[in-house]
Amino acid sequence: MSGQVGNNWVPMAGVSALFVGGAVAGMIAGDNTGAVAAYFVVATLVLILLAAPWLVRNPPAINANSGTYLILAVVLELAALLGGSIAALRGLGGWLVLGAGLVAYGLLERGRVMVTAGAFAVLAGGVAVMAHQSWLTVTLQLVAAAVFALAAGRLRHLSLSHRRVPDDAPESPAPAFH
Repeated sequence: MSGQVGNNWVPMAGVSALFVGGAVAGMIAGDNTGAVAAYFVVATLVLILLAAPWLVRNPPAINANSGTYLILAVVLELAALLGGSIAALRGLGGWLVLGAGLVAYGLLERGRVMVTAGAFAVLAGGVAVMAHQSWLTVTLQLVAAAVFALAAGRLRHLSLSHRRVPDDAPESPAPAFH
């Protein structure tokens, strides 16, 4: 059963909250990059587990077989774990992986807004890794959260407009009683 791409608005809102949490974790952890990496790994797993029931009840477009989505979720989590362990990434590997995973998911769903938001996250995460400035990392995480919130809003609008009946649609006939 396939739904529609707009149903991804709840998971995208979750990603926005995840990035706000990442900014808070970064401020609290300071130079403890292991704590930031752990946050992204755990938060990504929690997000996947919380989003799954929503997506079962409100199916996304599902333009690939369900095994592809499961593989993407597993690879995303393993890559976040691996990315968090690479010292040169300063604990932000999960950020990069999450953005790349959202690009892949957006491509599967044929959702340009998800691809764009994911690509922004990868770009912002790359800048944060290279700049090596805590204040810039926090700022970029908050900006990424805003981008994901905007994407969630756009998807929600798409979802709601998909459910509306056009004004020029013919009325359904009255039920016949026998």
